[in-house]
Amino acid sequence: MHEVRIKTIDVRGENFAYVSSHQPGDEISKNIRFYGKGTVQVLIDGNLVDSKSIE
Repeated sequence: MHEVRIKTIDVRGENFAYVSSHQPGDEISKNIRFYGKGTVQVLIDGNLVDSKSIE
């Protein structure tokens, strides 16, 4: 099992929008609320694996 976290960094600060455990190979699709400009980060077991700037 791996811990997957989706983190938002926006006008409200840093928040974890999603935290859950998944099996290797699982596909995950989530709608995340975002306020203003900022960044969405995906972490697996605490390691940053993807980061996107939102304008």
